[in-house]
Amino acid sequence: MAFWSDKTLKEKLGGLITPYHDDCIEGNAYTLSIGGRAYITTDDSSGHKRNLQVGSNGLVIPSGQFALIETRETVKVPTSAMAFISIRAKIKFQGLINVSGFHVDPGYEGKLVFGVFNAGPKRIYLSQNQDIFLIWYADLTGDNERGRQGRGKAEISADMVNKINSPVTSPQTLNDKFERQRTNNAIFQTVGAVLLSVALVLFGVAATSWFSYIDKIHEQNARIVELERKVQALTKNEKPHGQPPGD
Repeated sequence: MAFWSDKTLKEKLGGLITPYHDDCIEGNAYTLSIGGRAYITTDDSSGHKRNLQVGSNGLVIPSGQFALIETRETVKVPTSAMAFISIRAKIKFQGLINVSGFHVDPGYEGKLVFGVFNAGPKRIYLSQNQDIFLIWYADLTGDNERGRQGRGKAEISADMVNKINSPVTSPQTLNDKFERQRTNNAIFQTVGAVLLSVALVLFGVAATSWFSYIDKIHEQNARIVELERKVQALTKNEKPHGQPPGD
């Protein structure tokens, strides 16, 4: 197996990749771009398809989510060759990895659909016609008798969607939920401490008022006892202390 050089790519790819441009050749690879359709998973299994348009908000892949992205180009692989595909390094460094496979069978013809996963901590923003994929061609020792027959799927099919359409809870999502819960707990603790302080202050005021009220009752009871004693003394005609009793 020998990989095609840039010279061979220029000689052959004009009839194998549509649309084709010489300046898309980098080293011995050809760069492929994002087409007009994509599908993105979400945390709640309500993933959505997107029809992309140049100049629109583009494609946003949240951290920990999968996406299906079709290529703008239609690719053909001769039965005497096979192709290898990958994502450009500058996109990989953001955390986007290819999970759909790394080769294209002999005889394949059609758009390619890349299955990708955002393994990074942040959202990845992409746009239509952005060059993010690479394809390499390599010769086989001869024609492959069991090559792919007919054209490949030119769209993101229901079968592809069903394979990834389930809730995807990423570590980043779990961390976000944990941080929100920790923030809520801190708020509840602060509010609880304030309410407790207010309750203690109110209880202290109430307790002080209650004890003051009890003291006043005791004072009133003492005065009543003193008055009762004086009344009893007058009733018995008691003379003031220090004077002899009358005849």
